[in-house]
Amino acid sequence: MLIVREILGHADETRFRRRQRDRIWIAAADAGRRRLRRTTDAGADVGIDLQKQGWLSDGAVLDDDGTRI
Repeated sequence: MLIVREILGHADETRFRRRQRDRIWIAAADAGRRRLRRTTDAGADVGIDLQKQGWLSDGAVLDDDGTRI
């Protein structure tokens, strides 16, 4: 399981331009929660444990391995 502790940026930023996208769908009611566990479209298990309260908006980058965000 991938553990995410911070929002790295937004998918539209230049530094993420050529990355493949693996999406996580989060309901609007859950977007303000600090802790979540979800599965990506590609089947990866992701635990979200943000250090500070934030808002998970469309396009938020939670992980970047150099090929995929």
